[in-house]
Amino acid sequence: MTYLKKMKWNVAILCLLFAGLFACVSTSDVPLKLGEVKPPIPELAKAYTEFEIDLSQKNELTLPSGTKITVDEASLVDAEGNTVRGKATLLYREYHDAVDVLLSGIPMDFKVRGSNRIMQTAGMFDIQCVQDGKPVFIKEGEGVQVDFASFEEGTDYNFFSLKEEEGWQFVDYVKPELNTARLETEKEVARLNKKLKAKKTKKFFVFNFDAVLDIKYNNDWAQIEKNKNNSSLKRKVAAYDVALYNNSIYNTIQFKGNYYPAEMMIWKKRTKNIPSWVRKYDKDMELDIKVINGNLYKLTATTKDGKSFTTKIEAVAPLKYMFQYSPEKWKKNFAKVMKEVSAKEEKLRIELEKEMQKLELQARVIRSFKISGFGIFNYDKLMKEEDNIDIIASFKMDNVKDIDMVFCFPEDNKTLIKYPQKDWDEVVLMPGKGVRFLAILPDKTIGLYTAEDYKNLDFESLREEEKKPLVNFELVKTADMSSEKDLREILNM
Repeated sequence: MTYLKKMKWNVAILCLLFAGLFACVSTSDVPLKLGEVKPPIPELAKAYTEFEIDLSQKNELTLPSGTKITVDEASLVDAEGNTVRGKATLLYREYHDAVDVLLSGIPMDFKVRGSNRIMQTAGMFDIQCVQDGKPVFIKEGEGVQVDFASFEEGTDYNFFSLKEEEGWQFVDYVKPELNTARLETEKEVARLNKKLKAKKTKKFFVFNFDAVLDIKYNNDWAQIEKNKNNSSLKRKVAAYDVALYNNSIYNTIQFKGNYYPAEMMIWKKRTKNIPSWVRKYDKDMELDIKVINGNLYKLTATTKDGKSFTTKIEAVAPLKYMFQYSPEKWKKNFAKVMKEVSAKEEKLRIELEKEMQKLELQARVIRSFKISGFGIFNYDKLMKEEDNIDIIASFKMDNVKDIDMVFCFPEDNKTLIKYPQKDWDEVVLMPGKGVRFLAILPDKTIGLYTAEDYKNLDFESLREEEKKPLVNFELVKTADMSSEKDLREILNM
């Protein structure tokens, strides 16, 4: 072998050795990207809401939560720094609790003086913008206003941006302001509730719940006594638009050629609301009705101390017929009886339900900031670490050979702690709190250590041990997780 060939061969061997060395380095010694986003189940990561914006004008975008995004005219540029004209697509998604954080894959670690701390979120958002599939950027000196709707009202949250290499970076402190849109919705809900309550005073009624029991259980006294406080039955009666009073009346009336005890009839108020003292039982009160015309009667209530009340009521149907129909069929078959209540009240109920759903989505406060670049942002504070107990943890599960990662959900539901297997000797217990541990298995089933099991841990004994104690956590397999809803049901969130 010639010298030149030997040199080439040696160089080749050295190259292979160095390649092997660098391969080893790449798997263990290359610095981690502290801000890397890795959704544990990519298909369950929250999708962006897409807005088409026109950069020839000011764009104001509003989300159901109350978040408002403002993009000014000609405020974006392409990769070369040229002002973007025409239409572009703004991509936006926001996260509000620990389930959102888990599925997003966004890290919640924060380095403080060399120590790793966990962040507790008041809400995060991810905002991007593209034109023709290419990313665009915020022009230097410009900004995009994000009035972020936050469900956490505390004033001790700071604003952070996520950098892929360095992780979370402090940006500023932002004072929360009341969400005026939610305040308006609350006013509308109160108005509809008040109006609906006024409608409710026009409901039908029966004088005594005992009469309902008599009909329902066919005078079976054992069943009647057993169901005296049957709230389910009371709710069922309410579904027929029938209010339940708790008084006794001993008159008998004629209705469509037949005679019925007044207590066994469904009545309707005609002129006044009946005061609460008339609706409640009083052994010293006397109730009496006298026919005015047809099914219209005069109701008089008097007490021994001279208090009296008079109003008009109308007999509308025998109570015994009610349970022969579902509430829907009852209303349909007695449309003439129910028409004054059902149409107007149902319309109010639909309006109220719509406003209540809107209210559930709207956050209580707004945290506003004009961002100078697109990316992921977070309103956060450091999770408190009072009375924590440092332990060595072991997470096991039947028929599962190895668990790589466990997620910890503190009871605030605003924090997520990741524990890769290599860090199980640094697990922290938070005494007295409804903490849950969860592992996502390759088949997308869940291994869960419940809050109930957690509360039964002997925290005092663990605290008194001289050495860091070992705690074994037996995870229990739950149902498959194919949606965010599944996960929330598993965690009872």
